[in-house]
Amino acid sequence: MASSKSSNKSSGGNIVGLITTVAGAAVALAPVADKITDEVKNRLPQKIDKKEFVSIPALCDKSFPLKLEQAVEILTDVGLKAIPSEVLISEAGIRYKNCFDTQVVDSKPKSKQKVAAGTPVLLRYVTQEVISESQRIFSEAEAHKAEVKREKVTKRDEQRERVKEFTTGVADRAKAGITSIGKIIPTRTTKQKEQENDEPASE
Repeated sequence: MASSKSSNKSSGGNIVGLITTVAGAAVALAPVADKITDEVKNRLPQKIDKKEFVSIPALCDKSFPLKLEQAVEILTDVGLKAIPSEVLISEAGIRYKNCFDTQVVDSKPKSKQKVAAGTPVLLRYVTQEVISESQRIFSEAEAHKAEVKREKVTKRDEQRERVKEFTTGVADRAKAGITSIGKIIPTRTTKQKEQENDEPASE
């Protein structure tokens, strides 16, 4: 019986010793395991963090136009870099006639496109000088349209007048022809009657 107890004690001691050894090995190997995990992660393809991509905000929507400073602030807030670009006076046109000073009229890349954070975004904006020139171009275009319309109306009226004169002339000539024919026919009839009266009555 004593030997049995001794065996149990020896067995229990072995188990405790084994557990202690394993635990110690685990603690010792922990840095190695972490290093291996890091090595594996480094070798795996890197996943792109969606936060690194930004959707270009709506910067030149007709329903809510923005000033340059507002557009720059919005781009900065979403992690993009604004690059202002002034519309040249030579680019003035009717499309800018209703704009206000420093209004953003275009962006490159366009709104809703996804780009990497920090991407430069070109902001096209108009100045009052371009707006004034655009309004002048519009006024000239409208005046030209009105002139062309007046010329068309005048030309149409002249054509109508010529047609009217032609129709009246034809009608007058037709009436004159009928009167002449009317005069000729009775004259011939009168001569015929005189000849009939001069002829002796047949027995």
